[in-house]
Parts: sequence; C-alpha cells; structure tokens
Amino acid sequence: MISDYEEVVIRFKAYRISYPLTQKELSDKSGVSLRSITRFESGEDISLVNFMKLMNAMELMNNFVNVIPDMNNRPSSYLKNVKTRQRASAKRKADTGFKWGEDE
Repeated sequence: MISDYEEVVIRFKAYRISYPLTQKELSDKSGVSLRSITRFESGEDISLVNFMKLMNAMELMNNFVNVIPDMNNRPSSYLKNVKTRQRASAKRKADTGFKWGEDE
C-alpha cells in the first residue's frame, strides 16, 4: 500500500506530464530548481514553499488552498446568525369586569 505522500507525488507527476510540461519547463515557470523537482518526483521531500510554487505554476493552487477548510464558512457558523424562537406566552383574557369584594 502506498502512502498519501507517494500518492501526491504520483498524481503530481502524471498531471505535469499531461499538462504537458517537462521538468525543465516547470522549473523555469515555477522558480524551483530542476534538482528539487527531480527529487520530489522520485519521492524525496521538498520544502512546503517549493511545493506551493510548483502547485501555483501548474495552476493547482486553488486545490491546495481547499485542503484546509475555511473555519469562517463552517455550517455551524450560520447557526450563530439564526435567532432562536422564543416561546410564545399564553394570550391573556380580556377584562371580564369581575372584581373581588375588596377591590370595590
């Protein structure tokens, strides 16, 4: 079974090839060294900054940003704006004209 990291590397390399870009063209476009791209595509670690540059050069940055959910747009945040319903009070009977003996 392959790890998540290996899956990312496999998908990235396949996407780059179908884009189509060579490693050298990707290096020129992203500003990441050819050696770093070669290391990444062979499964070695690269820095997060370089990975983000590669994602940006491949026009995949929106996908990368969506990996971490926006905590301001959580479904529960909409509940803060909803007012809770207040229990309605019973209707009061109209004055019937009755008075206690001491009220007179």
